[in-house]
Amino acid sequence: MNFLKFLNRPLSPHLTIYKGQATSTFSIWHRFTGILLLVTLLTFILIIKVSSYNLIYVNITNTHKIYLENLLFLNIIIILIYHGSNGLRHILWDMGYNLYINVINKTAIFTSFLVLTCIIFLTLKILN
Repeated sequence: MNFLKFLNRPLSPHLTIYKGQATSTFSIWHRFTGILLLVTLLTFILIIKVSSYNLIYVNITNTHKIYLENLLFLNIIIILIYHGSNGLRHILWDMGYNLYINVINKTAIFTSFLVLTCIIFLTLKILN
């Protein structure tokens, strides 16, 4: 059973020296927002199917309708804007455009700026 002994070393040594890049971070968030959009869509469809039969749901939504709608609207729009703008970056990369590191960094900054601008604008619009 010597082959089962624990060795005090990492299984993947490249992970200890790996430095994350903006592209990998944006790619991970792109996948995460895609999953969130799918879950949101499926939840919305489920709520539509259940809501006409469930009076408790109707009472909850009437009580907290404005806050829930505004919060849901803000989250969905921001996720959709990020996913769409980052998806456009991925499509352009697949077609062979914008593959220079300086352009990649500029489009990452633009995507971040676009999302932050939308967060500020939509939050101010909802609060007023």
